Amino acid sequence: MQTVHVRQLRRRKLDLYAALLPVDALPRMPSDLANDADYAAFLMDVARIAPPEFGLVVGTRRHLSDLGVLGHVTMSCSTLREVFQLWKIYGESAGELIHIDAEFEDAGAGATWSLSLCPYPWLPRPVFELLASELSAAFFVFAREITGRIFQDFEVQLPSAPIGGVDYSTYFPGACSFNHRVARLVGPASAIDLPVLQHSVEPLELLVDQLGGDPRELQQIGQTTLRLYDYFLRLRGQTPTLAGAAAALRLSPRTLTRKLVGEQTTYGAALDDFRRRYALTLAQHGGLRAKQIAHLVGFQSENGLRKAFLQWTGMPIGAWSRQAFDPAAPLDKQQRRLSPARTR
Repeated sequence: MQTVHVRQLRRRKLDLYAALLPVDALPRMPSDLANDADYAAFLMDVARIAPPEFGLVVGTRRHLSDLGVLGHVTMSCSTLREVFQLWKIYGESAGELIHIDAEFEDAGAGATWSLSLCPYPWLPRPVFELLASELSAAFFVFAREITGRIFQDFEVQLPSAPIGGVDYSTYFPGACSFNHRVARLVGPASAIDLPVLQHSVEPLELLVDQLGGDPRELQQIGQTTLRLYDYFLRLRGQTPTLAGAAAALRLSPRTLTRKLVGEQTTYGAALDDFRRRYALTLAQHGGLRAKQIAHLVGFQSENGLRKAFLQWTGMPIGAWSRQAFDPAAPLDKQQRRLSPARTR
């Protein structure tokens, strides 16, 4: 987990804390938000002075758009199954001091899926209870943002005792129980394959914008190629084949090949160009390790990504990521770093 991304996400969340707590009561912010121990100590101070329902309130105010590249990748998943798999592997990148695990229990018609929120072993209990209530409430906000569903059939199991006078239906649409060892969200297995809502913004437009490139470059890329990039983005973690891509675009492999040739590219060149753009975007934001980026972009190995990155930028991926937005560098130099050479 790289420190730049964690600092950004924790800063955004603590800004929300500051907006909800009295100014004179807010604990002093840690000097280094990437330091887990300092961050946990700050949260412990918050747990001491905040109202008991504070975590629940914060959770309802959070949005996926606040999670940077992790939020972007979450919103580009095709189903909740992909979302849960993503968070099980990469949830640590959110900097929440919580381990996320997913389980499927097959009992025929009563099959369930659950998401467990487990604290780091050294985390103080009051901090865990604060984060558990916050993330449990945020789950329903995030899930509604990407599916449009309310999830009344999910049960929330909290590690804390019930708070007197709090109407939990304000924060959770379904049942809620208390005094559990860990926090869990349990729902019917049928929810796992709910589709994620489609977004109108072309994924490539977002990638070009994040790379600091010129959006007018889109005018040089054909519509079939853009549709292909959209398919690659949603496939995530797999090696796309020509036959699979053609089927997704409702074309025959021969027709897809012919259309791409008409746009002065090939299937292989389009895949290489997409991987380059997407890998540069993920590395620029600094929230994922090289192994994670390799998986998301579809490389068979981390070593393959590292070799490709040297070819694209002339720099190792770690060094490029650190220097992508060097404040001391002139703006034109930053733009050159973020504007990869064309591959076709």
